[in-house]
Amino acid sequence: PTNELPVFTSMLGGDGDPDNNHCVVDELGIWSEGNYGTEFNCGEDEQSPNCCLKRERNMNPDDDAIEGLANMTEITETFEHHRFKEFQFMISLYHGKVHKFFALNNASHMWSNNAAEDPLFVLLHSFLDYVRMMRSDCLGYDLISNDDLEDYIPFVFDGFDDIELEFKPKLDSELDFVYICEIDTAYCNQNTVTPRKIFDISTNTEWQVSYELGSFWNDNQMVQDMCGDNLNNTWFYDTTNQQTQTGIIRGNIKRDIKKSYGWSMLLAMMYVIIGIFVIVCFVYVLVKQYVDYKREKGDINNDKMDDITKRLIIDINKDEDD
Repeated sequence: PTNELPVFTSMLGGDGDPDNNHCVVDELGIWSEGNYGTEFNCGEDEQSPNCCLKRERNMNPDDDAIEGLANMTEITETFEHHRFKEFQFMISLYHGKVHKFFALNNASHMWSNNAAEDPLFVLLHSFLDYVRMMRSDCLGYDLISNDDLEDYIPFVFDGFDDIELEFKPKLDSELDFVYICEIDTAYCNQNTVTPRKIFDISTNTEWQVSYELGSFWNDNQMVQDMCGDNLNNTWFYDTTNQQTQTGIIRGNIKRDIKKSYGWSMLLAMMYVIIGIFVIVCFVYVLVKQYVDYKREKGDINNDKMDDITKRLIIDINKDEDD
C-alpha cells in the first residue's frame, strides 16, 4: 500500500485521498484538511488560504517521468562528474523524478510552482543541498575561500545558460526570491543573496548550517571510500558515532596530522637544531675568550692552551652525547 512507504510514515503526511480532492491523509492530523492550509492549488469547493495539501503518487513504474528514480549509489556516482554542470544536470534530473513521483499531475502540490507548500519539498531540497555540500567537501572545495572560487570554475560552480532570457548565472548574480523577501525579518529583505554567498553555508559562516551524516553516509561504503579522507566536521556531524560527536572524524584526523601536527613537529625539530647550534657557538666563543685572556696574562703557553682547548671540546661533546 502507498501509505506504507517510509516517507509516508515520517510525520509528513501520507498520500492523498482520491475521494476527497486528493487531500493528504494524516493520522496525526498535522497536515490534514482543516489543520494545515495552503494558498494555491485549490479545488472548486475550497477557499484560499485554507485549501488542503494535495498528493497523488504516481503508481506507474513505466512512466518516463519517474522511471530511473535514483538510488543511493547513483546519487553518489554523480560526484565522479568533476565539472559542476555535469553533476548539476544529473542531480536536477533525479530531483525532477522525485517531484513527479509524488505528483501524478498538476492537481498535486509537488507537481510544479506550488511544491513549496508541501513539507516533502523542504525535505527534498534540504537533501539536495546536503548532496551538493558533500560533493564539494569530497573534492576538497571546502578549503577554498569564497573569494577564490573563480579560480576553480567550472568545477566548483557553473550555471546553466538560460537561452530564452539570454542569461548565464555567475557567482555574484543576485538570486531572486518570490514572496519571502517581502517579509521584514527575511534575510533577503535586507541582504543580497548570490551563489558565492551560499557556496559555504556551514557553521563557519553566517548561515550556521551543519548536516547530520545520516544513512546516506553511514550505509554507503562507496561515499565513505570516496570522501572519508576529506570529511569536514564543521559541515557534517554524526549522532550515531560517539567519535564524531567529539569532532574526531577519520578524515579530519589525517588532515590534522598532515597540516597541524606534522608542521609543528618539523618546526620543533628546527628549533632544537638551531638551539644546539647557538649553544655550541656561545661556548666556543666563551672558551676562546677565556684562553686568549689567560694567554695574555702569561698564565699558559701555546702548548698548554691547546691541551685546555682540547679538554674543553671533549667535555662539550661528552655533555651533548649525554
